[in-house]
Amino acid sequence: MKRRRAPGGGRKPAGDRGELVSQYPAQMLRFPVRTLAPMRALAAVRGVPLWRLMDQAAREFLMRVRGEEAERVNALAKQEAQRLTAKLK
Repeated sequence: MKRRRAPGGGRKPAGDRGELVSQYPAQMLRFPVRTLAPMRALAAVRGVPLWRLMDQAAREFLMRVRGEEAERVNALAKQEAQRLTAKLK
């Protein structure tokens, strides 16, 4: 007799807006041990995945960019978002 999964069973999407995290564009980052070790420790203490902690840290950093640099970053980010969205389709 085969075991059947319950309807709606399985892991729920873990993305910010219910997306599948596996469908996020991948980006490989390298960090020195002095940076990665405390980030992993903080993720463990908070009980969140490391990718989510890194995402939050990057967003906080970008919110602090001001002035002309912020304008340039926003313009380039819009272009990059369009390029990445088109690439995923």
